[in-house]
Amino acid sequence: MTTSSASLAKQDFPRHPQSDKLLAWVRSAVEALNASDPRPLRRDVRMQALQALETRGFPSRKDEDWQYTPLNDVLKADYATPAAGSVDASQVETMRPPFAASVQVLVDGVWQPDLSDPLPKGVALASIEQVDELTLKRWQQLATVERDAFELMNLALLERGAQLSATGMVDLPVVLLHLYTQSNGIAAPRHLLRVEPQAQLSLIEIHATLRDGAALSVPVMETDVGSGGILRHVKLQQVSEQAFHMAHHFLRQQDGSDSASVYAALGGSVTRHMTHTCLLGENANADINSAGLATGTQVMDSRTYTGHDVPNCTSRQLHKLVVDDAARGVFDGMIRVARGAQKTDGLMDNKNLLLGPKAKVDAKPRLEIYADDVKCSHGSATGELDRDQVFYLRARGISEADARLLITTAFLTEPVESISNDAVRHWLHDLLAAKLNP
Repeated sequence: MTTSSASLAKQDFPRHPQSDKLLAWVRSAVEALNASDPRPLRRDVRMQALQALETRGFPSRKDEDWQYTPLNDVLKADYATPAAGSVDASQVETMRPPFAASVQVLVDGVWQPDLSDPLPKGVALASIEQVDELTLKRWQQLATVERDAFELMNLALLERGAQLSATGMVDLPVVLLHLYTQSNGIAAPRHLLRVEPQAQLSLIEIHATLRDGAALSVPVMETDVGSGGILRHVKLQQVSEQAFHMAHHFLRQQDGSDSASVYAALGGSVTRHMTHTCLLGENANADINSAGLATGTQVMDSRTYTGHDVPNCTSRQLHKLVVDDAARGVFDGMIRVARGAQKTDGLMDNKNLLLGPKAKVDAKPRLEIYADDVKCSHGSATGELDRDQVFYLRARGISEADARLLITTAFLTEPVESISNDAVRHWLHDLLAAKLNP
């Protein structure tokens, strides 16, 4: 890179002054991975992603996309040297969700077939180690300074993750149970999910730490839903309240496909989840919901980008944050309608509830429309509990504390009501309610 282009990158991507410590950790990890990996293309992908990351650094709050999400604690933490963690069957059993499912266990991002259930008919799963050369070359092209810093970090640490594919109608939900074992470790699993044309899959992700501490997880999921395919996706983030979680989900949908996703955030000190959805085929539909409950000094950041790239597609979104104590919530959403994407129907709604005088939410829903025959809207509202609603319940013999809890629970769990599987919906509802009323 020339001096002038390096200066331009620095100007375009404000660099956090504490970037160097984590960058040095990533470089050391990449060098160790490449030293033991005989495959040149994988080494090239890692090194190209590392160089792009080092050029841009981690973002400061002068970067508009990171204005409300401080990275100081993430960048100054002392992370351990990468090590292979171990989990026994009893630990897995305590983390299993209470509904019928095929649970696939990933320990620090590595799939553990011996701890996992049999896969249902129509589902195949393999390690990301077996990813094909075409995908590696595509990832190589992605490794540019324009990409998000934590996405580049994930690619630079390419080693762990899974490839999952679904053919036909898969009746049993599949659970990817991510267990992070190090109290101060870094895990960067990268997953590929393919729902074949006319196939149907229900996928649940659970991200949990087994120890308290400043662990950092940087997962990336790439999902392709083929023509007429159906995907139901739920992600639960419940890492420890000292941990950090920076995640991306890239979703590409073809014609006639249908997806519905719910992201629920409970844990973490500083967390961020970004859903990138691209509707690439006509008559595709995407429902994207999220619910987050931030307490103490937690920072919860939830973001969506929904690209309507072709005509006759629909999207629906409902995002809710409940923030208490001195916590902070962040929502950023974009619906982009490409030129020629007529008959687009997109709706995005964000509502936030503040439970204390020090709680804060920053919200920025946006529309970017380049077609003239569309129906799109967005809205955002942030406020305190409605006193009239509390009075209504108290007038019927309910205590003030119970009235506030009932109203807050109903508010927070609304995005979860879209989950079609009753058992999964009740499980997630109960987890959100339990944090509200520990």
